[in-house]
Amino acid sequence: MAHNGDILHRWASLGRRYNNPPSWSSITRIVAAAVRYQDLESKQIVDLLKASKDRLSPLDDPLTVDLGLHRWMSRDREEAYSDWLAWVITQISCPTKVWPIFGLSYGGTKSELRVIRETQTTEGHPGRTGRVDIGIWLGSHRALVVEIKLGNADEADTEKHKGYSKDWAQQPKALVAASGDKSDYGGFHLRMWSEVCIELRWLAGDDSLSLIVRALILAFVAAVEQNLLRLQGDLHERLRQHQLISPTVLPYLQSALRRTANDHLKQ
Repeated sequence: MAHNGDILHRWASLGRRYNNPPSWSSITRIVAAAVRYQDLESKQIVDLLKASKDRLSPLDDPLTVDLGLHRWMSRDREEAYSDWLAWVITQISCPTKVWPIFGLSYGGTKSELRVIRETQTTEGHPGRTGRVDIGIWLGSHRALVVEIKLGNADEADTEKHKGYSKDWAQQPKALVAASGDKSDYGGFHLRMWSEVCIELRWLAGDDSLSLIVRALILAFVAAVEQNLLRLQGDLHERLRQHQLISPTVLPYLQSALRRTANDHLKQ
């Protein structure tokens, strides 16, 4: 084993042999390009946040607040997300607005909407009963069932969904998850949390809802976006301090504003 002195002598010898210092010009150009790109992306994010605030006025974009450390909405509290989403559905109430949250269209007649958490089913896992996370009724009739997962649907227990599907055979069924490789899980069609949040952002701009309801919808969106989707919050402060912003933030905000623009064109 070489002694420290031998190592220093070897490096000194190499230094004398290769005494021309390496050029940093390539690295300098890369850093300069990265800084210009960051500045451009930051400006786009600022513009998108302003457009979002204009639409949500007098409220602000959910990513301007930091809810990433909120203990109640931490990643392992599936019940909290289910409870809050059930409350949001109850507040929105209208089926033609609720169904699109889960990627569905509603063509029925107006009826009183009721939301029941932990609705019991006659089947779940083989030979057992079960409970679905959110059951939605219109009047006295079952209308829509929703299962909630916080992570990847492929890593979750979805075998019981086959039993749930038999119990809710005639109704649409949605599985909300952060990600997943399949479109169908035991009869439940996959709806991404990102898609749910973008729809809720649009609904939070509906001034027919009370301001406090709109604010709480956006608080829920902020918790999902930052805790489940891992998007950065407190964006105004991050931009002010010239911090690096995750590359997922810009396309996400663009998608959210595109939903608003498309609705405006339909009108």
